[in-house]
Amino acid sequence: MNELLAKVKSKQVDSLVAIKRIRISENPEKNHNPVLQGVRIDHAFWAPGPRPAKVLPGERLPLEAVAPDSSSESYNDLDVDGNPVQKTENLIVSWFTSFGAVKEARSAD
Repeated sequence: MNELLAKVKSKQVDSLVAIKRIRISENPEKNHNPVLQGVRIDHAFWAPGPRPAKVLPGERLPLEAVAPDSSSESYNDLDVDGNPVQKTENLIVSWFTSFGAVKEARSAD
């Protein structure tokens, strides 16, 4: 490891420094994954199932994920002054498609 770090310091190898914040909690209440009920495509509800949603070539339709309010959990955190505050999760949806494209790859509630 020291040999690798020496090469990084001397710029013999490219490097990238990354920091990831990991939230650690002693709260016995575990976080739960959100539940997705379906999607609204052009304001019409579409539930997952054996039939795919069909969109015609060149057609532009709004997409909206549908999840119950209970999917956004509340949790306790600290504000910038160290005071306890209650916050609520924001759900973020990533969109993928086999064909075509989406204008925004991610959307938030």
